[in-house]
Amino acid sequence: DNSQTPEYDPFMIQGGDFQNQDGTGGYAAEFYGYCDGQSSPSPCSAETQFTIPDEADNGLVHDSCVISMAKTSAPHTGGSQFFLIPEDSNPTHLDGVHTVFGTITSGCSHLTQIVEVATDSNDKPISDVILESVVIT
Repeated sequence: DNSQTPEYDPFMIQGGDFQNQDGTGGYAAEFYGYCDGQSSPSPCSAETQFTIPDEADNGLVHDSCVISMAKTSAPHTGGSQFFLIPEDSNPTHLDGVHTVFGTITSGCSHLTQIVEVATDSNDKPISDVILESVVIT
């Protein structure tokens, strides 16, 4: 909770969740061979069990302004959640654990401002922060 602990160093912003649209969950949009983190030769019994295999060894690291896959601590449990690294952060402890899959090419300074927004005890912004547009190239 960065609003109550000044020494807190906000190193990322997490989001994504096409189902609940509130960042609290989310599963993979397609079947990629994993159900709740377990390899499976056939699709899961429910699409809410779809997860994505880790690719954390792809040679990309958690430099500032990158986009990475959120997941539980168990392997192969990514879904639709992701996190964004602000320009003043370099969380190397995530390297080799979470899959980096993109770069913010413009507007990273806005992300750095968003990470400073006051949050509640669950790290949810007190006032909603909404991205009005995103261009994926």
